[in-house]
Amino acid sequence: MTREESLQNARLIVEATDLPVAADLEHGFGDSPASAAQTILLAAGVGLVGGSIEDARVDREKAIYDIALATERVAASVEASRSLPFPFTLAARAENFVRGNPNLDDTIKRLIAYEKAGADVLFAPGFSTDLPVSKKMPGSVTMMPR
Repeated sequence: MTREESLQNARLIVEATDLPVAADLEHGFGDSPASAAQTILLAAGVGLVGGSIEDARVDREKAIYDIALATERVAASVEASRSLPFPFTLAARAENFVRGNPNLDDTIKRLIAYEKAGADVLFAPGFSTDLPVSKKMPGSVTMMPR
């Protein structure tokens, strides 16, 4: 699905309810920090009040972004969200567990970097309940077990 199609679908949902609506904005529909930031601005333009940006590409062969680029993408998205005239909740997603890299230490390192970059919510889908969850987790983290 393209960014335009995704945002059109989001607009239809926003127009159908008085509830606040957030959306999964995939990887921001582009690899660059500027693409992720632009997606946030466009999402707000259709009425969304929140969204998530993933740290993985569409191309599963080169799936996870290097942590520096992934953090830059989150920081650019945060900057875009903070430029809006209303609160926009930005979730940063660490996709390791759903992209074949079930590395808890790397996932935590990423979540901490995304928190420092300003993300409002941290999300790690596909987390295994077999892993030790006693490790220190930053900020507002959502772990979605398999």
